[in-house]
Amino acid sequence: MAEEDYYVTLDKMETVVNISAKPEDSLSTIEGLGTYDIQADINNDPQGPTVISITVTAEAGNTKEYRIHFTRPADNNPY
Repeated sequence: MAEEDYYVTLDKMETVVNISAKPEDSLSTIEGLGTYDIQADINNDPQGPTVISITVTAEAGNTKEYRIHFTRPADNNPY
């Protein structure tokens, strides 16, 4: 399986992302699309970024995985 990684830093108020895509070939399928809560916190989260995996499968069965690593700054505002 081929793999590719992408890294995205969100604003601290962005907590939801919508992943959408359309395959170049209509016979290919895409798994992992949808709306996701992003709870990653650059400064305080020991778990690191939220990673969403998108898998594209070609008609012949070949697959490619795209991993999107989302992080966002900590919201240290106590109010």
